[in-house]
Amino acid sequence: NAKSWFKDADKEVGVLKNTLEGTLTYIQNADGEQEEFDQTEYKEKYLKYIDEQYKRFRKDTLLELKNGEGR
Repeated sequence: NAKSWFKDADKEVGVLKNTLEGTLTYIQNADGEQEEFDQTEYKEKYLKYIDEQYKRFRKDTLLELKNGEGR
């Protein structure tokens, strides 16, 4: 079950990483004014962080399940 769940989670992590492409647009107030945020400067930092954290989580979780600690 965990391997199947992580297969789906891998796809979702890919979707998350794709959201870092380009510019984010935020609605600032009830009038609908928008603000844009260019992520270029932070993109590589965020991608590295996402990869490291997700890989660690996946590895640790699967190891715990293999060792019977996740019951």
